[in-house]
Amino acid sequence: MRFRRAAGGGWRAAGGYGAIVGLMAGLGLLFFASPSAAQEYTVTFHGVIGREGVGFGEFLNPAGISLDPAGNLYVADSGNHRIQRLTQAGEYMTIFGGFGFDRQQLNQPMAVVATGLDVYVADMQNRRIQRLDRLLNFLGVLPEDPEASLFGFPRGVAISKVGEIYVADTENEEIVKLNTSGQLEVRFGGFSYEQGRLRRPANIAVGPAGKVYVADTGNHRIAIFDAFGGYLTDISSDTLKAPEGVDVDDSGLVYVADTGNHRFTVFSKEGTLLLSFGAQGVGIGSFSEPRDISVGPAGKIYVADTGNHRIQMFRMEKK
Repeated sequence: MRFRRAAGGGWRAAGGYGAIVGLMAGLGLLFFASPSAAQEYTVTFHGVIGREGVGFGEFLNPAGISLDPAGNLYVADSGNHRIQRLTQAGEYMTIFGGFGFDRQQLNQPMAVVATGLDVYVADMQNRRIQRLDRLLNFLGVLPEDPEASLFGFPRGVAISKVGEIYVADTENEEIVKLNTSGQLEVRFGGFSYEQGRLRRPANIAVGPAGKVYVADTGNHRIAIFDAFGGYLTDISSDTLKAPEGVDVDDSGLVYVADTGNHRFTVFSKEGTLLLSFGAQGVGIGSFSEPRDISVGPAGKIYVADTGNHRIQMFRMEKK
């Protein structure tokens, strides 16, 4: 890839999409991105949360992140078998879990979603979903009967606006939809599906129109279903490599943790590539197997930089 100096300073990739460090601006470093799309965007670095470790505000392989409507950050600190709650600036507030098999203990939590009232945790190796309040006090577990078999390994979890629960069962390669009471409603994306058949589904997001977006890791795409499990379409099986994280903002833009390519990508609601940002590495704006992504209420992008044991924060704006 070749680079040329952009007007006003900084650098821009030429002859393809990409991003490199430009100049100091505002709260952080300003990066320029030149994607294979009609629009051009800037990505501004807004800071790093955490480092490798076992202390408060430190992480081991953070695999899932979620922002509540107030902007508080919840992290599935997978290697430490716990959930951490932080301010949107990354200040530690409280913690839940610790390794174990009993209720209120976790075994490799891989995903978390915060609604503002409740927090749901994909407690993967314990084959269950734990439900907490927004302060991380324990409320319950799904399934309630420990002998029941709702899931194999729950890898992702999402909640609709009306409280329906979607769980990505990566072992059985399907999505399990539960009603607001936690009762099984439907399973979809499994063997009976053709184009919509999933392989190793990971994180999930529910868009503003109720569509369900699945990081279909083994098929290198984002698979999109309606609220009842009907397959609709997919995004970019040619662009992505083993994506594990997905989020959708209020305007319908789709944000993807493109895990195998060590970057994040952004698509329009029609599926057009708008931006692809990052590369493998340990520096600012570089990633090591990012496994989740979350967009805050003010448009800030949080990326779970899993292999680097940290969360990176950015903001994307149209030039």
